[in-house]
Amino acid sequence: MFRWFKRTRRSLRDWSKDRRRYLRYQWHRMLSGIFVWWESLKTSHEDGVPLAEVGGRKFQRPPVKVASFLNPFFWFAGGFQFLYRYLLSRRPMDLVVSLPGFGGILGTFFVLYAYTPTEAELVENCRNRIEVLGSDQQYDLAVWYSKLWQSLQPSEPMAYVAESDLLRLQGKSQQARAVLEQLFSVTQYEPALVRICRDDLALATAGTLGQQAQIDLSDRLAWLGDRLAKDPEVQFLVGTYHMDRGDFTAARLCFQNAGETKSEYQVGAYRSQAICESRLDMRAASRSTASFGADICLQQLAAFDARPESLKTCCELLVLSFRESEAVKLLEGRLSRVSESEAEPLRFLLSEVLTRWCERKRVAGFKNAEEMAECLQLLGRALTAFPRNEGALNEVSWFANTAPDSIEVESLLNQILDSGIDPGFVHFVLGTRAAIKNPPDDAAAQEHLGRAIAHNAGYPGLMNNLADVIARTESADEAQLKNALALAEQAVSRLPKVPEVYDTRGRIRLRLGDVESAIADFEIAIRSPNCRVSSYEGLATAYERLGNHDRAQHYRQLRNSLEVSEESD
Repeated sequence: MFRWFKRTRRSLRDWSKDRRRYLRYQWHRMLSGIFVWWESLKTSHEDGVPLAEVGGRKFQRPPVKVASFLNPFFWFAGGFQFLYRYLLSRRPMDLVVSLPGFGGILGTFFVLYAYTPTEAELVENCRNRIEVLGSDQQYDLAVWYSKLWQSLQPSEPMAYVAESDLLRLQGKSQQARAVLEQLFSVTQYEPALVRICRDDLALATAGTLGQQAQIDLSDRLAWLGDRLAKDPEVQFLVGTYHMDRGDFTAARLCFQNAGETKSEYQVGAYRSQAICESRLDMRAASRSTASFGADICLQQLAAFDARPESLKTCCELLVLSFRESEAVKLLEGRLSRVSESEAEPLRFLLSEVLTRWCERKRVAGFKNAEEMAECLQLLGRALTAFPRNEGALNEVSWFANTAPDSIEVESLLNQILDSGIDPGFVHFVLGTRAAIKNPPDDAAAQEHLGRAIAHNAGYPGLMNNLADVIARTESADEAQLKNALALAEQAVSRLPKVPEVYDTRGRIRLRLGDVESAIADFEIAIRSPNCRVSSYEGLATAYERLGNHDRAQHYRQLRNSLEVSEESD
């Protein structure tokens, strides 16, 4: 064993010595060749083949290979060699022969100069890479390119802004803000402060900005407002800040300054200015401002702007300028060209416009039955477009609940019925008014709601209200309850996310003896505060029929506690 170790160690040692000798040999051989080449450059022969002297012996140089002419280093060496000979011999021919070699050298430098990117090209490459990597969500590598941009142009603010935007896309809001703060503190770059104020203003509007941060925001906005008095974005931010704090006079002036310059904030500035003028009771000025902004927005929508936000802003301006008919025509035209998946937000916006139109007419007052009929027609169209619109349902509630015993309202509604102008929705209002009377007139409510469905068969609110009236009618027989259940089923299929329709169906199923299905409906209905009392009572009754008295007592206690809390409120 030890002999094997010895032999192995001796073999490795000999191999190492051999390799070291070989490397030394190659090193000395290379140096000798370089020295021979250098000494050959010093010789100048006018005639004959030049001789090289190595180790005291002279011999002819080997002939030049054809492949050497393809080697750029041959031209470099040849150029310097002939130049050196010219310096020694002063023969013009040596200088002429050396020109091609120097041409190769200068050509190489020219190629390097031509193909080496300039600083502007490097910066442009960084910007392009940032854009491409940002779109591919490779934010870490994009941040690296932004830092490379900063190293190339340390005084360029956009490099730091690009880094801040990329950090924000990564969700690192604090780091992005720190980059902007540092940029502003070093360079006093105003757009960086504008971005900071924009973020702080969003937090302040949401009510999540601290007290000291609000003071800083106020000071910074004041400084920016004085420094950039003609900048539309700054004026829009300052106006939004004043508007959020109820100073509509100062906000109106800022929005007016922002609207004077054509920018992306111009339409929004006109909208906010019209709202401020409306709050200041400047009705004519508000309408004129909104009309001017609506004209600009309509031009943009017709030319290039297809964003949903722009369409919504345009409709708001048309409503503020009392041009609701144009907004309805615009939305109906859009609805005829979009797919079913894109139609729902447009229907909601159409319902909002019609509801605001109805509200304006109602607030102005009704001079005759025709004006009330027009208002109810608008409300019917709004609910047909979007049945779950809370604003439209509130308008229905006003017509149904406001002064239910008022002779004036009843006479106007009856005049509308007598004139024959769109009686369907009028029957709906009359039926609802009869249902909420104390005590309710179930017969009249059932009659009016039935006639309303005959005119507006597809409106689920009518179906639910009629089914609810039948469910509350104690004298309703099984056939009537089954008809009411069919109406409730249709209402649930059209309004699957509305808890109120489940309460109606649950009470009908309970009366028909389908206790298990009624419990499932009541469990969904208690999600709405409006249905909890009746749904708790329905659950208590259902569990009593199943013999589960503990559960029935539990839900009855919940109903009683809810009634007590409502009475105390």
